[in-house]
Amino acid sequence: MDREQIRLVVEELERRGWSTTEVTVAVLPHLLPKLPPADAKAILAGLRELGLTEEEIARLAPACSPDS
Repeated sequence: MDREQIRLVVEELERRGWSTTEVTVAVLPHLLPKLPPADAKAILAGLRELGLTEEEIARLAPACSPDS
């Protein structure tokens, strides 16, 4: 998926009433590999700040190492 396709998916899921969390879980594995490494690391750091465990992050972002 490219960024435009991901954006369209997000918009459709939101239109169908999906919560932000549900959309994030669905889209994050597709989005992270397309971002510059610094942006991906910032998102992962934000997830940690929100209290997600490394195991939870690994499920959302399997291509990213735990120390990303």
